[in-house]
Amino acid sequence: MAELLLTEEIMTHLHQEYPTAFDGIRTASDTSLWQTNTEFPFTLLLVASSSASEICIELDEEGHTSGLVINDTAESIRWAKAKFDHYKRRSDRVST
Repeated sequence: MAELLLTEEIMTHLHQEYPTAFDGIRTASDTSLWQTNTEFPFTLLLVASSSASEICIELDEEGHTSGLVINDTAESIRWAKAKFDHYKRRSDRVST
């Protein structure tokens, strides 16, 4: 299952530049798509499989990556899930 939480600006860009791929993501049965008007201070990826989980935080400065942190500790996974849930509660689910 994939959950994507994107800003309105990114959603519009993806829809305009990659309409077929975006519609595929939007209508996929194993994906939920959420839109927020909140700007994120970083990009957060939480990747989980049956055997392991890890987070990746990308720090961005004016369109350029300025830092990348990858961590697989239980504490970092809990923090990432809490951050994601925090922003998700303030977002709207995009209908399929």
